[in-house]
Amino acid sequence: MALTRPGMERRVALDYIRGLVESNDIRRIVLVSHQDCGAYERSLGGLGFDQREILERDLRRVRTLLENELPGVEVGCWFVPWQENGNGAAFGEPERVD
Repeated sequence: MALTRPGMERRVALDYIRGLVESNDIRRIVLVSHQDCGAYERSLGGLGFDQREILERDLRRVRTLLENELPGVEVGCWFVPWQENGNGAAFGEPERVD
């Protein structure tokens, strides 16, 4: 979530990621977000919003940020939906976010 907000928190997170990428020769980063995220609920003040839409939008924004800051590093995005079925609720299969 630190990468979704402008300011010092994002700069610190980017510096940390940049250091990891450079010191470990990382060429791929995978961003994963999941529906029914408690951190987003707290940050946005409850459930009165389309969480999936916001999470996917933020995944795309962070992907663009990382691609601009870390040229040559592939960034993939995945969303894990919450599903309810006859056996109860559970996380479903990850879905690629383009």
